[in-house]
Amino acid sequence: MLILFLFVLFGALLNQAGAGNYFIQVAFSLLGHMRGGPAKAAVLSSAMTGLISGSSIANVVTTGYIYYSFNEESRL
Repeated sequence: MLILFLFVLFGALLNQAGAGNYFIQVAFSLLGHMRGGPAKAAVLSSAMTGLISGSSIANVVTTGYIYYSFNEESRL
């Protein structure tokens, strides 16, 4: 149970540092011009965040809210 708390804490720290938003911006600049760009950017930025954190829970805490709001804004 303690390890779960530490992963969530690490994800929250990454989020406060702006790492989640940075990864999304990098992925969108690489894939945003393609068809299905926002979804592909979400997958790529999730992979980049997962490389650093190593935890799916920290990944969701870091980038989940940003993905949701980003996809709502880019909906056609």
